[in-house]
Amino acid sequence: MKASASFAIGICLLSAAESELLPPEVLEPCRQVIKEIYDLEYGRAKAVSQQLIAAAADDPAGYVMLARAFWAEQLSGERALSIDRFASSDFFARTTNYQDRLAAESETRFRDLSAEAISRGRAKLAKRPNDPAALYLLGLAYQNLGSFDYSIKGNWWSSFRNGEQTVRYHRELLRVEPGLVDPHLTTGVANYVAAVIPWRVKWLSFLLGYRGSKERGKQELESVAERGQLVADDARTILVLLYARDGQYDKALAKLTELLRKYPQNYLVHLEMGGVALKTRRYDDAISIYRDILSKTETGRDKYDRMEKATVLIRLGVVFRDKGELPVSVDWLRRALAEPKRSPRMTTVAQLELGKTLDLMGLRDEALDNYRAVQAAEDVAGSKREAQTLIARRFHP
Repeated sequence: MKASASFAIGICLLSAAESELLPPEVLEPCRQVIKEIYDLEYGRAKAVSQQLIAAAADDPAGYVMLARAFWAEQLSGERALSIDRFASSDFFARTTNYQDRLAAESETRFRDLSAEAISRGRAKLAKRPNDPAALYLLGLAYQNLGSFDYSIKGNWWSSFRNGEQTVRYHRELLRVEPGLVDPHLTTGVANYVAAVIPWRVKWLSFLLGYRGSKERGKQELESVAERGQLVADDARTILVLLYARDGQYDKALAKLTELLRKYPQNYLVHLEMGGVALKTRRYDDAISIYRDILSKTETGRDKYDRMEKATVLIRLGVVFRDKGELPVSVDWLRRALAEPKRSPRMTTVAQLELGKTLDLMGLRDEALDNYRAVQAAEDVAGSKREAQTLIARRFHP
């Protein structure tokens, strides 16, 4: 069957009566975990997941969701899926410029939980072959591993192998229960990625049976965003990244607006709205968004005081630099460096961005001082490499 025909049939099946993704006593707590994650309430998400484990220790659901809460918390701290990173040309390459750090105990805990989820999922499937819940949860367990390995660890090959397992289980689930929508998040992503990965590794996607189609992948994800039982918001989040990568910033902004309306205390979504405005050179819009975030940070509205203030100060400095107002940019970046509660991570980012602005102002010696300070600090997502490049030659946007 041709790919276009099979996809058309799949869309027709999506409009049929939808099957139950998970039993109600499992689905509702899982939904609660996802909600808490998007509300940035990681402690609550973990607590609900642990309740699931306590209620059914042999079921993979609680372990899957607890692992998801762990890696989501780390992802938010590292900003590992920001629009700027995802839209970079090397995101789907075997090696990227981004390597984030992670405490060994946190990684061990995450991997142990994922192993528990996989073990219990396989045991459930052995007792009842083609069990829809077991197929779905096994796929999610491998999805957690794949997402973690690439977004946090930068391990392309491990991510591919885990993603292959996710596709395998969710494809089988769609064969068993073709009316389900949520597994199309997996097949949608697979279709998109197969279309954009570099040719030197494209043969791997053919092994999975995907020749790749960005548009088909996005259409599947739109269906999940509209009708998914559990991962509708995950589909929206992924679509933000895909639309931004393809330069469809208005569509990315629309999805971010939906997410912020649903989760008003999610300042990460709000930050990305500013990122979209900056990418499209709508500088005044970006400044307005970041000033709104800064105001909420200073007043504690919607729990924005949980965000490090230096984060938004740096964003404002970058916007004004891109707008051409270099002295104003310097003022914002120095404000970030004067923040008493700034983290070492934000210190490094602020020094790097300040160095760039000073370079553009012709203040090369001051710029070099900042680049050398970045080199002396711990690496932040490729900061040392970038600083070395900027020491060798001046910054040019």
